[in-house]
Amino acid sequence: MGTLQIEVLGPLEVDVDGRSVALGGPRARTVFAALVVGLNHAVSIDNLVASVWGDHPPEHAIDTLQSIVSRLRGELGHDVIELIDHSYRLVADPAAVDSIRFERLLERASGLVADDASSAAAMMIEALALWRGVPFGDLSDVVFLEPEVRRLEALRLSAIEVRLEADVACGRLTSAIASLEAETLENPYRERLWYLLVLALARDGRRVEALRACQQIRAILGEVGLEPSTDLTELEAMVIQESPMVRSHLARGTGSDSSGPTQKIAD
Repeated sequence: MGTLQIEVLGPLEVDVDGRSVALGGPRARTVFAALVVGLNHAVSIDNLVASVWGDHPPEHAIDTLQSIVSRLRGELGHDVIELIDHSYRLVADPAAVDSIRFERLLERASGLVADDASSAAAMMIEALALWRGVPFGDLSDVVFLEPEVRRLEALRLSAIEVRLEADVACGRLTSAIASLEAETLENPYRERLWYLLVLALARDGRRVEALRACQQIRAILGEVGLEPSTDLTELEAMVIQESPMVRSHLARGTGSDSSGPTQKIAD
């Protein structure tokens, strides 16, 4: 088996031993994408047929599928795609898939940011550099791939939050504030981003701007009948009181998009 590299964080691309592999047309790439999503697990022929043709496959869909898999084997190596009963399985090291490497880096950085923010930031730089565009590229609107595309895009936003949290904890406030202002504009309901923006502005001595940011998120949430989270309101109170706690306070778990207990990160 050659060295396989699979990239799905953007247009679907595959390399074998450093050589770019042409997977073929949309049907072939859809079949391969389905096998990647089910990496190292058997994916039934029926599911593969449904992935390509939906609920109304043509009469000879299975024959066409078998022909597609045969061509893929010719490009990738016959031992890369196994036939098991009425299923196919793509066999590869999970680390060969960029999305899996990304998720592993995110998990490590999320657990490390409270104790070693600098290392966590470096991991997130590495992880986010893997992204080249919309997951699966022109296949992103294929029905069976849509949940996976949404999941990966949500993880990317979480990675951005971890990266910015680490930057704030490390005192890289100027760049963090610029990024957070852009991200809150693009994702106005992510309370975690607003929390980090308020904290970064307060730590940078921009108390008035921090309080204006609190007012902004309060107004945005008010439009849909919600109030800011407890963490945000507590941070707002600390900014108003010019509490020295602002220098060390960084609550984990702000808003509905985050999880985990409240912790503090020292400067």
